[in-house]
Amino acid sequence: TVSAFEDAVIQRIKQLEREVERLQRWERPAIKPVFLTTPKTSTSWDGDTKTTSDRAIVDLSTVFGVPAGIKAVLMSIQTQADAVNEYIRFGPNSTYNYALICRTPVASQIAHAMGIVPCDSNGDVYCYPSGTIENVYVYIWGYWL
Repeated sequence: TVSAFEDAVIQRIKQLEREVERLQRWERPAIKPVFLTTPKTSTSWDGDTKTTSDRAIVDLSTVFGVPAGIKAVLMSIQTQADAVNEYIRFGPNSTYNYALICRTPVASQIAHAMGIVPCDSNGDVYCYPSGTIENVYVYIWGYWL
């Protein structure tokens, strides 16, 4: 038979196990980062020219091969434009397309930018070139699920 003391210890252990399980669920991040040692690239973003006609949603799962429905991407951009202050920017939609901006500070000089871009509910981003931007390279270095 089990004594009252042993029964109390067993109940306390069960209670502590439940509390540990609860804390483990709570500690797991709702959004999981995935960082890449080799960036995701695309033949559509490997030195191509982008113009105002390219203002549109970029389907990251189709174009870059990231999972559909991701929350954000760690993106780097390299561009070159003939005019000062030309830029390309990315964001979750056409209204908020300025999460990451790569601007040409000097005509014909290469410009770089890197940062986190939030995605829309499908895991895509919106691209907004200000004019004619040459030699646009985009690399995806990670994403959040």
